[in-house]
Amino acid sequence: MKVTGKHLMWPVAAVVMMGLLTGCGFRARRYENPIAKDTQQPDKVLFDKAINDIEHGRFDVARITLQTLISTYETSEFLAKAKLAVADSWYREGGAGGLANAEAEYKEFILFYPTLEEAPEAQEKVCGIHFRLMEKPDRDVDQALRADEECRQVLIQFPNSKFAPMAQQRLREIQEVLAEHEYRVGPSITPRGRFRRLRPAGRLDTAIPAVQQGG
Repeated sequence: MKVTGKHLMWPVAAVVMMGLLTGCGFRARRYENPIAKDTQQPDKVLFDKAINDIEHGRFDVARITLQTLISTYETSEFLAKAKLAVADSWYREGGAGGLANAEAEYKEFILFYPTLEEAPEAQEKVCGIHFRLMEKPDRDVDQALRADEECRQVLIQFPNSKFAPMAQQRLREIQEVLAEHEYRVGPSITPRGRFRRLRPAGRLDTAIPAVQQGG
């Protein structure tokens, strides 16, 4: 959609005013994926405004700004970054709902932008979500199994990325949790009622995909 003339600036003015009405006093945490390009294009102004809100914990305001960018500037060169920032805002917000939304947004980002340099980071964050939600070995292992699946995807889809070694290390820790769970509790039962035997700890080296060197 082509937007011209005086209509270009009204979304920017609206969201900037919204930001001024939010509270202060939150300690900023720098955003990991800013846009370095120095320009005053309206879509870039919106993106920078949203990132400032994310850094200061104003997540709802940031998402409104990003959705304004996405819907108003459909051919923007910053569209992919804006979609990733929506996911990152949910990730930073946290909580069960926030992390579920973050995972959905990251998965969509990877689906539409699998070759961008941020795609491996998006998958690593999905891996990290389930890794942090894992229970102790004597409790439910659903999150550990999800973490195992998502961390493997980092190594399968992005074996040469800088996030692969971390995913491999997490997989080793996940396997230890699963092996200890089976030792303490016995084979898990799937939702369909069948027993699910977990990988024994002694098979870690062969069960975890190797990290590619170089490239």
